[in-house]
Amino acid sequence: MKKYEIVKDNFKEVNGVKVYRIRALKDFQNDLLRNKKIKKGDLGGYIESEKNLSQEGNCWIADNAIVCDNATIKDNSVILDNATVSKYAAISENTTIFEYAKIWGSAKIHGQILIGGHAKIYDHANLHGKLCIGDHVNIFGDANVHGLVVLARAHFIGNNADIKEMGDVMTILGLDTAYDNITFYRTKSETEISLVYWKFNGITIDEFRKELAVVYYNAVQNMESLHYARELDKICDLAEYHFQKETVNH
Repeated sequence: MKKYEIVKDNFKEVNGVKVYRIRALKDFQNDLLRNKKIKKGDLGGYIESEKNLSQEGNCWIADNAIVCDNATIKDNSVILDNATVSKYAAISENTTIFEYAKIWGSAKIHGQILIGGHAKIYDHANLHGKLCIGDHVNIFGDANVHGLVVLARAHFIGNNADIKEMGDVMTILGLDTAYDNITFYRTKSETEISLVYWKFNGITIDEFRKELAVVYYNAVQNMESLHYARELDKICDLAEYHFQKETVNH
């Protein structure tokens, strides 16, 4: 027996895509939901088609949450509040996506995971394990986040990232530049530290310093740019010290 049906006369359009409310066809329980239970006749969130939400398991979409395109929700996962899941994203196991979080691209999220706030997970990012992600965290590219990790604030975790614990990522906020934050993180190579800043996604610290050297060379008549470059160079020193310290602590 199906656990829900699509309510064809209860819909809205989002970015040119028509999505429909769902309605429960039977009672079932999911402890990830705030009220723990779904009763026959309860309205849920929105989907584009049945391929978005499995009829098996206790997965559910509630409130004004939207799942569309080829995105899939399976197992015991729940999508709540105003969260959206789209494109080819795959959500499974015991994942909760809530508040204003957005998941898209080919992102894969599975495990005991909470993603809320204004977090954005996209591209080919792979999240698994026991994770809690919120605030304005962005995870993208081919980033891999796993293990036992809590991420908040404004981390931008991109290409080649391999995050196993909180000490594997470091973000500096409030820079006196046009782009006011820079994120450093451990990579899959385990010996290199990469960063995301401005147009740079997954560039190593050594590669970034070469870019800064160009700024130094060209900034003789531009003291403001020279100041920015020196500040970023010192921040790279701090990041290297941080990750050396973390390596010792491991």
